[in-house]
Amino acid sequence: SSPSKASAICSPFGGRRVRWRPLQTVNGTVFANLDAGKLRPETEKILYEVFQATASRKASAISARTAFVPRSSGIMFLERNRAQQLAIVFKRAPIQLSRICSALATLDFSVPVSEEELDALIQAWPTEAEQALVKGYQGSFSELRDVEQCVRQIAS
Repeated sequence: SSPSKASAICSPFGGRRVRWRPLQTVNGTVFANLDAGKLRPETEKILYEVFQATASRKASAISARTAFVPRSSGIMFLERNRAQQLAIVFKRAPIQLSRICSALATLDFSVPVSEEELDALIQAWPTEAEQALVKGYQGSFSELRDVEQCVRQIAS
């Protein structure tokens, strides 16, 4: 099979993520005219558990999140645009960066991070060169700009 056909099979929606959410009613949707009848109780239970787990995971992640507020003061090693990109990703992180680093170090896969959030972190994760640049700084941790502090925490 051709590479484009294989990628179409892997990404049936063109690489876009589908965000599922439960509907209160199917009226006004493509499902309104389906005559499928009621779901079997075990199917309904499984669907409920999947959606409930996703909702509770998001709720606990939001409550566990502490706001990352970037500031431009401090010693800077990273370019402005790159620092801004990292700041956005760190701010949107579902849990504290220290917990993410700890989970990576211990291979703890129970952290409440969705696939989409993980992809965003991976796409913007500081490169080895960026980590080495910040890690090589011998001064006080608090003298670094917030973004560099986060990169240093990742590099440790």
